[in-house]
Formats: sequence, structure tokens, C-alpha cells
Amino acid sequence: MTNFGKNIRKIRTVKKLSQSAFADLFKLKRASVGAYEEGRSEAKIDTVVEIAKYFSLSLEQLIVKELTVNEITHFDPIKATLKKAKNGNISYEIKLINLANAKNYIKNNSDSIFLNSLCTLSLPNINPDMISFEHSDNEMINGENGIFKGDLLVCKKVVDFKKELILDTVFVFVLKNEILVRRLVSFDSEIVVKSDVLEFSIHAFDVAEVIEIWAIEYIVTKKIASPLLNNRLNSIENKLEQLLQSTKKLPNAKKNS
Repeated sequence: MTNFGKNIRKIRTVKKLSQSAFADLFKLKRASVGAYEEGRSEAKIDTVVEIAKYFSLSLEQLIVKELTVNEITHFDPIKATLKKAKNGNISYEIKLINLANAKNYIKNNSDSIFLNSLCTLSLPNINPDMISFEHSDNEMINGENGIFKGDLLVCKKVVDFKKELILDTVFVFVLKNEILVRRLVSFDSEIVVKSDVLEFSIHAFDVAEVIEIWAIEYIVTKKIASPLLNNRLNSIENKLEQLLQSTKKLPNAKKNS
């Protein structure tokens, strides 16, 4: 089974096209579009090719995988940020610690030759002493929100632990064996952190293990929320609430009759 039907429905939603408007673009019947979306019928290959070409998608994107909003809109947040930085009045280049060089950064974080060899990220209105980390896991996700794997965390170094470490705040912890992005639970002789995914346990490590701690100033994310989806969810929640309220009134109505 392909994802073609799901994808054209999502394309319509993002592009704000009715089934009739979508059908008119490709000289189809509105009923045919409905049948594709519900999986009751498969489109001809010529139609699939035409739709993919019109929305600048590959056949693999349209048929095999489930499209994201970013893919439909061809939006790349990282490129957009870089373009904004280029056009801004003030921009700096900051070092980028990605997944490929993270282990080397742990060993060579004070080596100027290594630091100068790193890729850089240009962003507007930032401090040149900042640094960016590529997030490596999905343990800081809370529903549709949070920090996703591949997000870039633009950070400022924590100098005074006692003054700058704030409980229940997410920090980047550079330890002797790994780089962790976690929420701070407590700190004293040891630091206790946790993920935002409930099934993962709390993690504790000695202060002596800490090489650096970085405060997250902002995030360049690849995840983009769909306002249309959020609106629909809110609408469903409201209807459920109204249904529950109506159900509660039914017994009283029967007694009065």
C-alpha cells in the first residue's frame, strides 16, 4: 500500500485546496480525488507523475514516504536562517559541533587548531563567543514540541554554575565521555538531569565529569508545526467537551419527562 492518498490530502491541506480545486488542476473528477484519499482507488501513473511534477516532488516522495509540511512547502529552516543572517545588519560566524565531530570536541575543546578547523554557522545578532551543537537524540521531545534530532542548539557558555544554572531548564552538558542535552533536576556535588521522554530514567553524574555546560539561547529546528493540524485538534477537543456536557445532562432530562 502506498502513501499517495494520504499525501495528496496533506498537500491539499497545506496548500488550502478543496477536493474540487485539486481535481480541476489535473482535470480529474472530485469523486476520484476523494477515492484516492480514502484508498478506494489508485490513480493512473500519468496522473501521479503530473501531480509530482506540479508540486516539485519526486515519485518516491509522493508514493513511498509520508510527506512532511517542510517537504511540501520546500522549506529548509537552516538555509532560511543562513539567508536571514546574510541579509542581516550584524552577523557572526560561530563554531558548529555536529554529530561527526562531537567526540573530537570533547577531547580538543581547548585546542585552537581543532576549533579553527570546525564548520561555522552565520547568524544575525549573536555573540561571537557562542557555539552551536547538533542535537543527537529524540529524548527531549514532549508530544509535538521539544528538541528533535538534527536541531541546532545555539548556546552561550555557563561560567558561574551557582548563578547561571537554573533548575528545570535544558542545558548542553559536555562530559568526559559524551555530550548530553538534558533538563536540570538538581546540582551539588553531583548533577542530576532527566530527559523529557518519560520512559528514560534520570541520569546523575559527578561535577568532576563536567568539562563545560552551555545554556541554550535558541534553536534552529527542522520540525515545523502545522497550524491547520493544531486548529483541527482544538476543534475536535471542543466537540468532545460539548458531547460530554450533553451526556451529563441526559439523566436529568429523563427524570423531568
